[in-house]
Amino acid sequence: MDELIYCHAAATITDQPVSNSGGCLFNLIDDCGSESKKNKTKCRLKAGKPKIKIMDSSGFHRHGKNKKGEPTLFNENKLLIHKGVLNPMPNHLVQAAREVPSDILIVTDNPLSPVDGKENQDYEFFDKLIFNVYGAARTATLVKKYNLDVDLYLVFQGSSVNHIDIISETLEPYSFDGIAMPLRKQSISKIALFLIRFWQLGYKKVHLLGTDALFNLALAAYFARHFFNLITVDSRGYKFSASHNQYRNPHNLKTVPIGENVLIDPDVDMDCTCPACNGRTFQYYQNQPYPSRRVLLCTHNFQAIENMGQKLFQHSKTPCSLIDFLRRKTDRLKEIEELCDVLSLVEVFKNKDIRYLEDHLG
Repeated sequence: MDELIYCHAAATITDQPVSNSGGCLFNLIDDCGSESKKNKTKCRLKAGKPKIKIMDSSGFHRHGKNKKGEPTLFNENKLLIHKGVLNPMPNHLVQAAREVPSDILIVTDNPLSPVDGKENQDYEFFDKLIFNVYGAARTATLVKKYNLDVDLYLVFQGSSVNHIDIISETLEPYSFDGIAMPLRKQSISKIALFLIRFWQLGYKKVHLLGTDALFNLALAAYFARHFFNLITVDSRGYKFSASHNQYRNPHNLKTVPIGENVLIDPDVDMDCTCPACNGRTFQYYQNQPYPSRRVLLCTHNFQAIENMGQKLFQHSKTPCSLIDFLRRKTDRLKEIEELCDVLSLVEVFKNKDIRYLEDHLG
């Protein structure tokens, strides 16, 4: 397959991008938390016709509540939302997947809190390891029980190669079709290190949670072309930018303010041919009332990110071809050189013990 697909996340029926390409990530609580939400999601997916559909287990909802000091439950015998308290468990996830079909199902997990220092990172990893192993194993068991026609993705909640190996060894009796990884604010070198380890362990499909950054997409494009059968990425950045009247430049993904009474950078051309922009001008956008402008920008921004991903993939034949393409698109020379160094090291050490690459990138 060797493909890179960008997926929109957090869409609603009113701001779902109009597009015949890309994918859609939806989640258990926001999109399948009630019969009404399930029906709306099915209608939205039918209308949007995404290339690929991914159901996420809403671990980030649990993380958000815990970060605020609010309780969450871990009880399969209670409802998904029990007396106002979140309780996303494997049985809720699989039941939703039986009713709202997807192509990829991401196992139940409990995200790690970002902490500094190896000792703190190890503590956070092991503190949540028991539930994360249980969530993955239980989801896999239920998917097999109900014979769901879906690719099941494990989630890597960790911060080192050692954490990857511990999870992989612990869950060896269970079968997963791919692996998902939240990027948070990880560096290009760290992401590349983890991707190589996934590849060495035999994973053919990867989902990167929460990114549409240019250089993350470039790295994903290279790995999709040379290491994996499929890499999907998702973000709500297309929507966040739209809500702030920001147009993503299709040539480099920079944000361009285009709200009313804003002087638009004259160096930015309106040459986009997406459904929202074709035949229109920036002035047309500015003259729209905010709700209409936001909807148009959701479609444009999504298409700009998806198209950039495809262009990066096309130019990823070699590290040099990808770097040359980026040099023509952006003046972010420091990041270009970092990516060049990372890809060079990846090619040198990809077939060796991961510790060699970890010494250089970790």
